[in-house]
Amino acid sequence: MSSENKAFNLNDTVNVETHSNQFKRKTHDDAEPVLRNNAMQVSWKHQHSDFLQPSFDDKVAIFYERVWGWQLHIAELCLDGGKDHEGKADLQKIPHSAFAAMQIMLSYFEMIAKYEDGFVPANKKQGQSKKYFKAGLKSVFPSLASHNQSDVDSFLDTFYEKVRCGLYHLAQTEAGIVLTGLSQEALRFDPANKVLVINPHRLPAVLKDNLNSYRRKLLDTTNSDLRQKFEQRCDYDNPMTSRPPSS
Repeated sequence: MSSENKAFNLNDTVNVETHSNQFKRKTHDDAEPVLRNNAMQVSWKHQHSDFLQPSFDDKVAIFYERVWGWQLHIAELCLDGGKDHEGKADLQKIPHSAFAAMQIMLSYFEMIAKYEDGFVPANKKQGQSKKYFKAGLKSVFPSLASHNQSDVDSFLDTFYEKVRCGLYHLAQTEAGIVLTGLSQEALRFDPANKVLVINPHRLPAVLKDNLNSYRRKLLDTTNSDLRQKFEQRCDYDNPMTSRPPSS
């Protein structure tokens, strides 16, 4: 068998192993009953079978642990090593992982803005990625509101086009982007020369703080609008978690 055949296969039947269980999925119509009878991870610490009908707090817990455990903590471990997910074993950092860790983290900005806004597109092909990526940067870094708006717009365009699109479409950043572990700030921008300095080692802590803050706000029942928008986006992204309408 050629290496290409080992790397890719297109069949009608897919065998998926979830822990010690296996299931076959032949059509999309078969997916929901299959999932009912097989353990499937929905976060690093949750299986879908843990929740018969997820409550709002369950959805927040799944969302938080998924982003923390499958994204932000992974990026932090790649960059600097540290404790494993359960806080027990010491794990070593991965050398030369800065660009990979950036690719892991960059989706956070667009995602968090869409959840905060409750964004559900009328057409899945119109996700408004640029708009929400920039909105996410403003949410994570609220001090941007106090800077010169022209400089902020230049920073947002540079970050989106040369970092986000560069890494996702070209697997590299574009000219004017500096990654270094020496900067005291996670992000530093020179608007005159359009040079953006990023310290990837400081970014995971910034994003974890933002995620923790968002979770606290969601669990505060007085934040009804924020909670409604979160659930709207959550149910869109995870249709099997939506609750049936009350009778």
